[in-house]
Amino acid sequence: MLDKLNLMLPLIFALAATVYLWLAVRVSRSSVETHNNAISYFLFLIGAMLAGAAFGYQAVDPNLYGIGRVLAFASAGFLPLVLYTIYRQYTVGTPKPLVLAALMVVPIITLGLTITNPLHHMN
Repeated sequence: MLDKLNLMLPLIFALAATVYLWLAVRVSRSSVETHNNAISYFLFLIGAMLAGAAFGYQAVDPNLYGIGRVLAFASAGFLPLVLYTIYRQYTVGTPKPLVLAALMVVPIITLGLTITNPLHHMN
């Protein structure tokens, strides 16, 4: 039973990632409002995280595993920023670009440190 699940799980992750990425494009094209664009960014990051899980789950090839881990780390790092943007757009108003740029510093540095750290086996 677990062998079948281990074979099917990457396919399920890939299918879910495809659906989320398609939904992100669909939401982005549905309206020119910025609120929908922030939600499409959120859906894109969820799709990228699921694609990373599909690539990295029981991957034998180190390159595929590295692609999966980078996708998962990058999307997880920027999810709080997108959620903050969605929250701000629906409550107070669109956040200022300078605030968003300042908030992007931590995920970018964290992702860079994660990729270059030899203990993560991604370099």
